[in-house]
Amino acid sequence: MINIKKTEEYVIFTPESSIFDDSTSAALEKAVAGLYSSEGRINFIVDLDKVSSLAVSGVVLFDKVHKITLRESGLFITVVNNDALTDVIADNSQFELLMLSSVDEAIEAVYMNTQDSEYGEEEEDEFGEENDY
Repeated sequence: MINIKKTEEYVIFTPESSIFDDSTSAALEKAVAGLYSSEGRINFIVDLDKVSSLAVSGVVLFDKVHKITLRESGLFITVVNNDALTDVIADNSQFELLMLSSVDEAIEAVYMNTQDSEYGEEEEDEFGEENDY
């Protein structure tokens, strides 16, 4: 139902069907929950490039995953090149979800976010908290 590719930094989900329906949403939710809770994964990419129809339940799930990744300083990215899907996401999401046009761009965004997070932690450690002075 969904192909999963895991690397050290991110997980890519690619639906096998061109229809992202309620059952696909449920399968994705189960996969994300398992990877987050058991492996601590916080960077997720959903490749919707071959999807032609997206159920609102998918967008609701995207919002849920987005909130988790935001809280954990990770990223949730959708890869979408279909204007109809972009409209479904924009019309039904509570957030401005990150939508990029290629998996390569999504991977680059994850690496940039990881570097920014690591740099921010190092700077804080080196100079201490603002209230330390």
